[in-house]
Amino acid sequence: MARHDEGHSVPAIDGRVAVAIPVHNKADFITPCLMALAHQTVADPFDVVVLLNNCSDGTDTVVARLASHLPYRLQVHEYWLDPKLLNASVARRLAMQHATSFAGPSGVLLTTDADGRVPADWIEANLRHIYTGCDAVAGKALLDPADEAMLPASLIEEEARVVHLGELLDEIDSLLDPNAFDPFPRHTEHSGASIAVRAEMHARTGGFSGDGGGEDRRFFESLRLMDAKIRHAPEIVVTVSGRLAGRAAGGMAETISRRMRTPDVWLDDNLESTSRHVFRVRQRVALRRARRDGLTREGLASFSANLRVAPGVVERALLARSFGAGWADLQRLSPTLKRAPVPAADLAQETGRAVRALGEIKAWLALSRREHPVGNAAFAAAAADAELVSLPE
Repeated sequence: MARHDEGHSVPAIDGRVAVAIPVHNKADFITPCLMALAHQTVADPFDVVVLLNNCSDGTDTVVARLASHLPYRLQVHEYWLDPKLLNASVARRLAMQHATSFAGPSGVLLTTDADGRVPADWIEANLRHIYTGCDAVAGKALLDPADEAMLPASLIEEEARVVHLGELLDEIDSLLDPNAFDPFPRHTEHSGASIAVRAEMHARTGGFSGDGGGEDRRFFESLRLMDAKIRHAPEIVVTVSGRLAGRAAGGMAETISRRMRTPDVWLDDNLESTSRHVFRVRQRVALRRARRDGLTREGLASFSANLRVAPGVVERALLARSFGAGWADLQRLSPTLKRAPVPAADLAQETGRAVRALGEIKAWLALSRREHPVGNAAFAAAAADAELVSLPE
């Protein structure tokens, strides 16, 4: 059946929708999690898969009591894993595998956390992006207000400043290398609290790795290697607990707890200086264009010099099976694309640089539109070529 969104016909999915929830000792959280799914606005039926992973606090009893009161089909799978395998990545991998059996190869998989409370339109909002052509959707995780109120104000303020810098850099990215499926405003989070993905694309990536912490970020990296169309939807927000006793290495709980004990010396590893970020985006645009149009001998030499790699490395990226795979290879091998950490002490200074660079790019694009009234893609390509921000040394 075709769907309609704001008057436009969009393709239907052939399979079903299934939600996967990995659970480890969440007796105090699982009821609001499952009840939030009971109030979804989506008209189509969906299944929910709960994977109980080494639960010893009575979570299984809570789930069993709820099952008959839920409007959706609930499937519960209980595992007792070797303690060496007791991590969120393994649990989510197993939960998604079970969910796939319900959704089918042409369906849609969603996943959230057992301590998360999704909004009433969570499934509907994710499907809206899937139906319009996206392969995957990343939502945002927001701390429960009551839990957040217990955190030091200084920690909350610091996090807000870090997020602001990330938003500035991402807006620069969106102007220099626009993405029709992920336009600004957007966000840069990859949280297991809110992920939706076409089952077919999930299968192509091999799913979640099961290798420990950071499984959500690695999953999206695997999607990028396949040039998946990813939407970072700012309107999809899931509320999660601000618990400090989390079990996921590198997860939210561990990060909050560590930063309460000792302030970070470096900013998040996904942030970098403005000049390096602009340089990175410009080289990404250059690779995209070269894969489309080819490179002259002089262009190849110039590109190789910018990245400080042999011409053969660039040629290999041009012939890679996907743009994402070629770009990943260049980022791995190029000294000029190597990520350099930013000292936390430089946050204010770097934010000022990002503000100035963003203003410069916007002004340049506005001038270009007046002088050459053509498409946005042409402006972005010209801006990526322009010497707008100094390059890293």
